[in-house]
Amino acid sequence: MSTQHSLTGRPIARGLRFLGAALILLNGGVHLLVWGQAYRSIPVIGPLFLANAVAALLIAAALVWRPEGIAALLGLGLSVGTFGAFLIASMGRQGGAGGGGGSGGDGRPAVLVGHHPEEEGCTAARR
Repeated sequence: MSTQHSLTGRPIARGLRFLGAALILLNGGVHLLVWGQAYRSIPVIGPLFLANAVAALLIAAALVWRPEGIAALLGLGLSVGTFGAFLIASMGRQGGAGGGGGSGGDGRPAVLVGHHPEEEGCTAARR
């Protein structure tokens, strides 16, 4: 019997773990890019975007080097939390980055209908 963890030695499981780490890094990279370009000066949302980027880096590294279940749970938690925050912001419950709400006019999230906050005077979108 091998002392190796049962999931780390399988090529499919290893590939899925690396794919998950890459997607989490992509999530963090997008948040870091948006934070640097537009959200840095927004009081609450800006630091949350930066925190998401840092958490994504740490979780992706944990998935690659320590494949135990806790890293996968942290990755799932980050992904679900990010998606939940996206839905809340896009539905206008937090006023979005521009404070003008996020509804596309027909009840769907603004992001899904091509809503452009710069058209409503969003200073963060003009940077």
